[in-house]
Amino acid sequence: MRTILLISICFSCFKCGRAANNFSDTIVTENIVAYMADTIPAVSLPFGDKRFFYNFPPSWEYGVGEESINSKMLDSLSCFYSPIDKFNGIEFDFPESFFTRYDNTSLFHVFTKDSLLIKESYRMCQKIEMASFTLVLLHKRDELKGAIQENGYAYSRIDALLLDLNGNFTDGLNIQYSATSSYSYSIRHFFIDEEGIIHLKDFFIDELRTSFFRHEKYQISPQGKFICYYDQNGMFSNNDERGLVKNHTREGRWIEMRSNGYIDFRSNLDFRDDCTYLEAEYKDGLPIGEWKFYKLEQEYSEEDGKPIFSTRKKGKLLYTETYKDGELVKREFVR
Repeated sequence: MRTILLISICFSCFKCGRAANNFSDTIVTENIVAYMADTIPAVSLPFGDKRFFYNFPPSWEYGVGEESINSKMLDSLSCFYSPIDKFNGIEFDFPESFFTRYDNTSLFHVFTKDSLLIKESYRMCQKIEMASFTLVLLHKRDELKGAIQENGYAYSRIDALLLDLNGNFTDGLNIQYSATSSYSYSIRHFFIDEEGIIHLKDFFIDELRTSFFRHEKYQISPQGKFICYYDQNGMFSNNDERGLVKNHTREGRWIEMRSNGYIDFRSNLDFRDDCTYLEAEYKDGLPIGEWKFYKLEQEYSEEDGKPIFSTRKKGKLLYTETYKDGELVKREFVR
């Protein structure tokens, strides 16, 4: 169980532009807005610890010199989130469907599917006024049951909820998490710059090494959705995705090769991990049309077991999603 859980955590990620879909909970958002108006003053941008932009190397060992500086810099970011709990007088209970609408990562589903959590309510921790929208940050720490807790597992997260001028929920995004086991942990840190761009950095740490493996950026679309942001326009390509960037966001056909929380690879011997090969379509950064999710075929290194990116290709079709006006309208799995 431990090995499976850590593999899932290590490869967890969030799909750009696939946020909350077809969801409205006016009771929840009205309670949040009323509490914000009376209790929490808005903070200005930028928001976060600027040490976030330290030039972390792809991987390093614990040691002396530069490697020790890397670790200390990362530890200092973790300390930044402690004071964020000062506004915790009221707790908010959300239906599970609220977060599964926009949070389909392996990290989220491993915990919920296995019923490992003693659920706790979310707590308001901050609000940020951003042009036509308000960004509400909610913090949650989950305690783990029985033997799981004794083995050193812990999980916490901060989610950003986007509200329009009328207090209606329009989208959600996980911006921070910490998933810890006895021997390793996976963490995400965030920073929101002066322009309202949300920066996310993901790390994985075990007993010997720390790996920095992703820096993603999000902006808020005029429709009130979190969409991916890229510094440069034109064709973009890396190990996980490729496609056209127009007006600093995704446009047209995109290929994504990432972890997918809807794939339960643990119950299927045909899957070594939960990664899928996605053929997607975007318009102004929002998902449109039919998306096709295939099994991701790839070879693995005999030395460390990591995937060899140059061998990646699509396998059998697993399921499709249909989008209209940026909203998910249908998901169909292949029988």
